[in-house]
Amino acid sequence: MENVPQPQGENWKNSSVSIISSVNDIEDLTGLDFFSNIPKDIQEVIENYTDTSIIP
Repeated sequence: MENVPQPQGENWKNSSVSIISSVNDIEDLTGLDFFSNIPKDIQEVIENYTDTSIIP
């Protein structure tokens, strides 16, 4: 993954750089499995979720 400078101040709202990642994205980058003790069907729902509603 390329190290891309992140927008500062109000500019991050209109940026094409994604600042919100799913658990699966982080697991893919790190090789870790965060919710391995949860049943796979529930684990997939949790790990694929990204909440973009927090961005105004």
